[in-house]
Amino acid sequence: MFKLDSLSLSNPKEMIKESKEYRIEIDSLPPIPLAQQHYTLNVLDSKNDIVATITNHNTQNIINPEILLDDRFSQFADILLQYKQSFGFDRVRLEVEGGTGLMVLEVVRKWEYSPNNEDFKYWATISEFSLKLDDEIVKDSEGKDIKGYIIEPAGYNPKKSRTAEEQQKIAGGDIRIPAGEYEVFWKKSNIDSPALMAENPNNKERYLDDLQKTMKNLNINIEQLYCNIATCKHNKDNRKTFGTKHIHIVPQLKPKNSKNSVIGTSRNGILIHYGDTGEWSTGCLLPTNELKWKKERWIAKDRNSTVNAVAKLYITLIEHDTESFKNYALGTNNPSKSTIKNFIIKIQEKDKIESYPPEKE
Repeated sequence: MFKLDSLSLSNPKEMIKESKEYRIEIDSLPPIPLAQQHYTLNVLDSKNDIVATITNHNTQNIINPEILLDDRFSQFADILLQYKQSFGFDRVRLEVEGGTGLMVLEVVRKWEYSPNNEDFKYWATISEFSLKLDDEIVKDSEGKDIKGYIIEPAGYNPKKSRTAEEQQKIAGGDIRIPAGEYEVFWKKSNIDSPALMAENPNNKERYLDDLQKTMKNLNINIEQLYCNIATCKHNKDNRKTFGTKHIHIVPQLKPKNSKNSVIGTSRNGILIHYGDTGEWSTGCLLPTNELKWKKERWIAKDRNSTVNAVAKLYITLIEHDTESFKNYALGTNNPSKSTIKNFIIKIQEKDKIESYPPEKE
């Protein structure tokens, strides 16, 4: 079985009705499909009418729904050719089933670190995350599950007089936000705020290239978005290991079904951005693919690990709702204009978070 999710549809999925009677014409496939060539396969209904096409390039088809596989087309074509060679058929059945289309970034908090040899500065919370669409983990362009870890600040500062629950709702405490469900909107950030790394020649993974490609497919001139301001902190030498070019578009959390972005009593500006340790965040979520142990705590394995994790999330969220991303400039003053549709972040604390060093009894 080769499953196609709704992210593959470049035209509205509502145009493809649920049915188990569709057929894919595969007689036009050559014995060895070439990645650089453009291919289009027709999807027929029970009356042999064309109801959709499957392609490896965006044709901007306005007549029929178009299933864009892009980098996955070769894998898909290989499966079809094996079927053709084994059974001699030139048509393959295609079943279309609808889902809710809800995408969820599930974040489960697992560990909290408060090193004995450090002050509150190096304390952090580590979570596991997975990105799901209709309850199934989303794959990246390499076919790998989009999952990893989230780094946040600790959940309680013992030097403050308020409870942990109170601290998490009030600004200025350098504390993680409360568990719960959040929506996300795009906004433009300034030179003193987090940004998105979009290019790094030393990064051996493909995800930054994929990110640029995703934005260019939206007819966005990414060259004009690159920040060239010398005083921007992301252009400083100590940031070059994260990336050499960046843009000031970021996703910000807001309470679910809320018109404003204030979390709790006064928390605001909670973003998803790169960063390798807890001190890079005063409440924001810092994704990373892998971790490493350092100074009695877990941190991002390296700076490419966090940059690539962020890029994969950006790519998927942009493709999930392109219009919200295009409206990023409106997000600062009106979050509802750039809120990602059918997407939530669900932060959970299913069990007691393990604390290191262990809490004294």
